[in-house]
Amino acid sequence: MKHTIGNITRCTQIEGHTVVASGEAGRLDIQFLLPRIVHISYRFDAVPTDPDLLEASAFMTEPSQSLACEDPINIEECGSEFVINCGETRVLVEKCFGSITVLHGTVVQHGGHLGTADTVIPDYQLRCIRDAKNTNGFGRFNFPLDTDDAFYGLGDKTGLPNRRGRRFSMFNRDSLGYDAAISDPLYKSIPFFIKSNVAKNVMCGLFFDHPNIACIDLGRESPFYYSIEMHGSLFSYYVLLGPTYKDVMNHYYKLTGFPSLPPLFSFGFFGSSMNYMEPDDARQRVLDYFATVEKYQIPCEGMYVSSGYLKASDGKRYAFFWNKEKFPDHRVFLNDLARRGYNLCMNIKPGILTTHPWYGELNRRGYFIEDGSGNPYTEFFWGGEASLIDFSNPEATEWWKRQLKEQYIDHGCTGIWNDNNEFEIEDTALPAYRVRSLYPVRMAKASYEVFQERHPHRRPWIYSRSGYSGLQRFARTWSGDNVSDWKTLRFNQYMGVGFGLSGLPYFGHDLGGFFGDFPGEELLVRSCQSAVFQGRFAIHSWRENGN
Repeated sequence: MKHTIGNITRCTQIEGHTVVASGEAGRLDIQFLLPRIVHISYRFDAVPTDPDLLEASAFMTEPSQSLACEDPINIEECGSEFVINCGETRVLVEKCFGSITVLHGTVVQHGGHLGTADTVIPDYQLRCIRDAKNTNGFGRFNFPLDTDDAFYGLGDKTGLPNRRGRRFSMFNRDSLGYDAAISDPLYKSIPFFIKSNVAKNVMCGLFFDHPNIACIDLGRESPFYYSIEMHGSLFSYYVLLGPTYKDVMNHYYKLTGFPSLPPLFSFGFFGSSMNYMEPDDARQRVLDYFATVEKYQIPCEGMYVSSGYLKASDGKRYAFFWNKEKFPDHRVFLNDLARRGYNLCMNIKPGILTTHPWYGELNRRGYFIEDGSGNPYTEFFWGGEASLIDFSNPEATEWWKRQLKEQYIDHGCTGIWNDNNEFEIEDTALPAYRVRSLYPVRMAKASYEVFQERHPHRRPWIYSRSGYSGLQRFARTWSGDNVSDWKTLRFNQYMGVGFGLSGLPYFGHDLGGFFGDFPGEELLVRSCQSAVFQGRFAIHSWRENGN
């Protein structure tokens, strides 16, 4: 059954800086966190808001709790609409269809009526679909699209920085060997974008505080509107007004958190390759690497240590269990490199194989993501069936933090590299599915916190391959398993622009390419030169032949 909110009869200011527009089938809450940060929420009479989604939204926007608008609100009824004024911001609420228009001064920045009298386009900006068996609801926002509108952001999306004309899936996906010009989706889906229209002096951002956005269409489906689809009954978004993109980004950070500053050493050169840690002589390969950079006086800050150190004789990777044949005493190994001044960022994955020695105990304690029946959810994960640590469980999170401390941080490791944390669950019956996109953010938060607790006067150094809004508070990121070719080098630079305009300013790429053919000399050199302008300078790769 379709639900819409229209026939608005009154607008009333309630506590704080919130105005309630009451109408048929529900209400619209319009909250001014600041004059140029407006939160718009739809509350349907017949579709209750999901409390789990509200909790997820609060987690994403936790930093915004300190915001307090001081400008007075004025409400006027003007014919077919209500006009709400706060500072230089005006919000128009159309009575008939409940359409929202947001202006800064006299310039329309967002919203308005869809289409014209001669176009067959839905009149309502939000439609909610819910049947008798669907307690969560499905929502779709449609907003007017102007000819000169351009869009930027959304995370690590491929192609050019302007997302206009494309439709993006917002499902975090492990994307080995992706095409940097057209592949979708990739590892990080950020439900925030900037809309710019230079001809009409438009600069605003839209942020959707929802953990289960399905897709965002920016003019691929229609030249008249762009759309956002979501699963689960939380129908709200923030309008962030310019007048510059820096203002928009600043507002986004006030909502979701400013990027944590990385340690200065992390901007230097780091070595890395999966093939240092995979072979039986992994320990000697690492020592030989550092001997080589010292011999040739190559400035090197350390290494991103891939997961081969956890690979057992059966070929499976057991979290926190070092291979004793490769590393008879890993504590001595780590401490020796730390004393020599090298910084190690250790690769760790959230999956615990069902054959892991600790699996039974962790299952007994209830530390895993559960399926719809309350049993541990299992999925194929790096060589076998595995369950995933539940980072929304405080006890499970504390256990994880304790392992990071005892296995790595206490022995001189200065960084944690969260990998394979996309949480690619597709079973909609799982309770965790509704908030799946926040999984990598919660994992990054745990890594960040344990470093703060162990070294309160140092900046934590955390990397996360996957992420969502709020990741920047805890971790850096990179563009994942890219391809070793000139096309990828070119489009990775565009992806970097997209990272920055998605609130992820500290990013990088696997220099030379992670996957594919061995790079030629010029490709490797140009790739390294590009890293001068990025927050991560690391040559990292995997080659099937072991080189």
